[in-house]
Amino acid sequence: MPSPPPPPPPPPPPPNQEIIHASPPPPPPLLELVPSPTLLAGMPSPNSLTSPSTLPFPELDQTNFSNLNILDGRWTVPTRRTNNNIKYNSLPKSKMKTLNWTKVNNQYFDKSVWSSAHPPNLTINFRKIDELFCQKPRAKSSPAVLSTDVPKVNVLNVLDNKRSLAINIMLKQFKSGSNEILEALQNGTSISIEKLKGLQRVLPTDDEIKMIKKQACNTQVTLGTAESFCLKLHGVSNYQLKIKLMIEKEELPASVAEIHDQLNGIKDMCHNLIGDQQFKQFLSLVLFIGNYLNAGSYAGNASGFTLDTLPKLLDTRANKPRVTFLHFVVEVAQTNSDDILSFTKYTSTLRGLSRISFSSLEEEIHNITKQIRSLHTELSKQTKKQVYTQFSDFMKQAMIDVETLNEEFRTVTEVIGRVAVHFGEDAKKFKIEECYALLGNFFERIDVVAKENIDRRLQEEKNQMLATKLEKEKVNPSIKVQARRSMVPKDEEVCIVDLVLQDIKRGSFNLKRVKCLEDEKYI
Repeated sequence: MPSPPPPPPPPPPPPNQEIIHASPPPPPPLLELVPSPTLLAGMPSPNSLTSPSTLPFPELDQTNFSNLNILDGRWTVPTRRTNNNIKYNSLPKSKMKTLNWTKVNNQYFDKSVWSSAHPPNLTINFRKIDELFCQKPRAKSSPAVLSTDVPKVNVLNVLDNKRSLAINIMLKQFKSGSNEILEALQNGTSISIEKLKGLQRVLPTDDEIKMIKKQACNTQVTLGTAESFCLKLHGVSNYQLKIKLMIEKEELPASVAEIHDQLNGIKDMCHNLIGDQQFKQFLSLVLFIGNYLNAGSYAGNASGFTLDTLPKLLDTRANKPRVTFLHFVVEVAQTNSDDILSFTKYTSTLRGLSRISFSSLEEEIHNITKQIRSLHTELSKQTKKQVYTQFSDFMKQAMIDVETLNEEFRTVTEVIGRVAVHFGEDAKKFKIEECYALLGNFFERIDVVAKENIDRRLQEEKNQMLATKLEKEKVNPSIKVQARRSMVPKDEEVCIVDLVLQDIKRGSFNLKRVKCLEDEKYI
């Protein structure tokens, strides 16, 4: 069926009359579509555009999509164009802000929800959209006017942002800022250890100082706060050495005192273990009874045993329930002597000392000694400068403390070797913290076993008394009757259930046939 001829162009508008929707007509469609009579009936005629009152959409800013023909792309909201050649009459009147989204790939469009998405059947106020989302025009710059104010100073930041921020944060920790730091370095006054370490972490490098000095020659710019501080700090003679000495002056006394206490604790416990006669007697008792058990076997006739044998004494169980070889040895020790187990008083001290790593202690002493000797060498080269006068007394005392600390360490090392020899251990593999941990756990276990022996002995005595009493009742039944009568309270009501339970415990309870009162049946 041939397509109808295109409509004639609209007549020219009358004077002083605005044409609404003056967009160019759409190009011919790609496919020949024949509109139905119903569709043609709903479309306005070309002649109807001569007057604004006859427009199909008198108020474009409030459009109801229920009255639009969605099949005609010219009157739809620009949400999606099925045909890029179709232009829309409902475009914004001004430049709008961009809604950032990612368009659906055409490859996945047909089976997606967007293939059946149509404009909503809603009334939309396009004028309000224009007001809310239009791009505001930029304000025109006013003509240049000579300012009578003071010209703005150009601040130059040579350091990178991260370094500059770190230095500024460090300076905020001081009330007077950089002046407090510079005065302390000049006069050798005390600063807290946290602030000193924070200052040491942000000290400028040689390359940074060179860059700052190069830019400082330019008188037209002003250095930033961080750059200015670095330049002033560089002007303090031997500032790096002073900071190191100030840190050691704050840290060294506390570190030396702590290490001194730890070394003394280890040394004193070594002397206690070597000289404790009660512990020596207990080990001899274990060896004697153990050789008796191992007689005739590969483990018999032992002259001694290593310390790692002590926890294994609990592994050998007796024929009696809840009794081990350690229970028996402790019971023998308790029976023969009251103070033979007095060595367990070292339990808490041994547990505390077992947390001290002797190798870490050695490394810490080595690092302190190396640091102090290095600073002493550097300071000795500055005999004619202020830094030597400020820290010479401290350095002399520091050298004495370090040498004393090393002497104590050598003494403790020698005593530890004597402990290894005392217990028959290999001195090269012997670790004092492992020895203290083992003995601390073993001594604590001995206290538990001793208490279990006492509780078991009391329970056995009670059982023996009860067995003796039952034996007497079997021999003389009158004693049983008297005992039963003595158990009956005189002034209180007798509880039959209690009497029955007592007879059941003694084994003298006999079941009897009793007539029930309700149903007259025997039970």
